[in-house]
Amino acid sequence: MKKSLLAGLFLSGLLLACSTDVDVNAPYEDVTVIFGLLDASDTAQYIKVNKAFLGEDDALIMASEEDSLYYAEGSLTVELVEIINGNEVKTIALTRDESIEKDPGVFANPNQVLFKTTEALNENARYALRVVKNGPDAITSTAETQLVQDFNFLSPLNNPSYKFNFTNRFSAASIPFQTAENGRRYECTIRFHYVEENRANRNDTIEKFIEWTLDPFEADDLGGGRERSFSFPGSSFYKVVANRIQPDLTVWRHPKKVDVIIDVAGDEFSTYLDLNGPSSTIAQDKPEFSNIDNGVGLFSSRFQKVREGIAITGPSQDSLQCSEATQGLSFVTYEVIPASNQVDTIFTCQ
Repeated sequence: MKKSLLAGLFLSGLLLACSTDVDVNAPYEDVTVIFGLLDASDTAQYIKVNKAFLGEDDALIMASEEDSLYYAEGSLTVELVEIINGNEVKTIALTRDESIEKDPGVFANPNQVLFKTTEALNENARYALRVVKNGPDAITSTAETQLVQDFNFLSPLNNPSYKFNFTNRFSAASIPFQTAENGRRYECTIRFHYVEENRANRNDTIEKFIEWTLDPFEADDLGGGRERSFSFPGSSFYKVVANRIQPDLTVWRHPKKVDVIIDVAGDEFSTYLDLNGPSSTIAQDKPEFSNIDNGVGLFSSRFQKVREGIAITGPSQDSLQCSEATQGLSFVTYEVIPASNQVDTIFTCQ
């Protein structure tokens, strides 16, 4: 299960926003706050349903109390409805889940309430969310979204023998792919794996990685199938490595593989990210975004595509050892003796 990015900030912002321009002495009432990102690439779907609260007590005290944030067990019915060609073909009941702890902070923790299903989603369907407050005066909150569909990496990245070359001075490194149907916003993360080996004890090793996120972009349409790419100068790879890894003369570092991760946000999620990003104007007030009927929050979709285990070329490894940016980081290569499968010599930058 992948974490829902921005979920905490989103909910916290809504909870604080709900205290604006109201009678602070009004009787207690709650507003249903919903956050859900369906992901057909994941094995489980989680929907967060909270209360945004108003009341006479101190706001910080109320925030720390679970019954101010969460509905009592049995008081909610949460369902996903699968819709194909305008017809409701399946209803998926979500179950209450308290297995994922909440990080420490102002709001009640570590317990938190989510609603979960492990049922596979149909990426060709549209999904409606129904959250019903049970009781004689049942209140229903609803929202709908299309699923971001699967998509493909393009040549040469889809070639299993492809190796990243970060040393080409005449062309940028490129990550080509086809856009996803119903995908609006695209973000690419490069994950570089390496192994640290204790110089005093070469059996003492630790696998590590750093991540580098490229500038996101938005697709012009939601139809999918268009050829796009993330591009960057190879030299920037070495600058990122130098900024993220500190010199350490007690270890040798062995470069390993690279993963490429593309995260795609659905249309509603992209709109939310645009409205809540840093302001480029003097005016700081931003329009609020919610696509929940009879509630507030966000219900949208996303998809994550990963190309794991991409090797890097020999010259790229040499530059990790010897480039001006990274030569002090103890990156090395080594030769293995075939007969004994033992390391013979560690090669460092001379």
